Amino acid sequence: LVIFSIFFIVFMHNGTLNAELFNNTKVEFNQLLGLTNTVVLLTSSWFVVTGFWFIRANQLKAAKRFYCLAFAMGWVFFVIKIFEYTEKFSAGVNVSDNVFYLYYFSFTGVHLLHVTIGMLCLLSIIRRCDKASISHSDFVFTESVGVYWHLVDVLWIFLFCLIYLIKFYYYAG
Repeated sequence: LVIFSIFFIVFMHNGTLNAELFNNTKVEFNQLLGLTNTVVLLTSSWFVVTGFWFIRANQLKAAKRFYCLAFAMGWVFFVIKIFEYTEKFSAGVNVSDNVFYLYYFSFTGVHLLHVTIGMLCLLSIIRRCDKASISHSDFVFTESVGVYWHLVDVLWIFLFCLIYLIKFYYYAG
């Protein structure tokens, strides 16, 4: 969270120093894809919360279904992001084109890594749901993964706003 906070501050600072560049580059982005990814991650969080509710009720088959749905939503996010990257690379865009693209690929790449880690943890929960009952350590792990997954969602909401929505204005100080 601290690292992403520093990312956001640096991004916003550079956005004010390079407002025209940032704003002109932003218009090249598909806001619908960004919004879709936001809805996908928020939906996945709801599935994680619901799965955890079923874990607490010791209804492991139902919990497994919801964790599978959360995993599927993570996969949808991943595929959309790869599609978006491919679209940019096919248009001849690369990391060194400008500072906005450097930030975009770096920050969303790091975020995508965190989504991937979260998906691997969700797979671990799905496997644990095949047991007859959940142990205390399984319960703690499941709760921790849920908190992590929600943090990944919150970070994406900030990235979505910074990359797709917020217009920057030059500030001379």
